[in-house]
Amino acid sequence: MLRSIDEQFRALDEAPARSEGLSLAAEPAAVSVPAGVEGGEIVGEASALDWDAVGTKLDLAKAYMEMGDGESARELLEEVAKEGGSEQQGEARQLLAAL
Repeated sequence: MLRSIDEQFRALDEAPARSEGLSLAAEPAAVSVPAGVEGGEIVGEASALDWDAVGTKLDLAKAYMEMGDGESARELLEEVAKEGGSEQQGEARQLLAAL
């Protein structure tokens, strides 16, 4: 039959913990760092805040293009071409040429 929720929680509390194969002394997994990032900060032409904002604008411009809203896409791509890093500027120019 159904056990009450309290009984189920009590059973969980009393059950032995399963920690097979786990170690608190394990080293953290290696993390790959994208190019242009050193010590957790963006290096080069754009600051971390600008980099995120410009990347978001580029993604949004692509979405506008897919929806057929070329005017909104063009506005954002022009901003990216001015504010973005060299790769972002190049991509923005290519997308502007395609409009």
